[in-house]
Amino acid sequence: MDRGFLEGRIYQEAGNPEALCFEQDWSSELELKSHIRSSCFTDLLRLMETSPAAPILEIHSVNNVFDMRYVEGVRFSDD
Repeated sequence: MDRGFLEGRIYQEAGNPEALCFEQDWSSELELKSHIRSSCFTDLLRLMETSPAAPILEIHSVNNVFDMRYVEGVRFSDD
């Protein structure tokens, strides 16, 4: 398991059994960014692309909610 990973959950939404939700908790943004750059996360993105409906990706922090633009910024930045 990746350093900084705390726990994860997979579940269906109560009112939407077609939706599959996947949540992970990370100890810090630095550890999350490392995970976003990993091959494991690449595999998750590939899996999401196979969805018959447009998948939704959200990253929640204490103060913000980020979307795929955040992921792209992390994956394609030099830091």
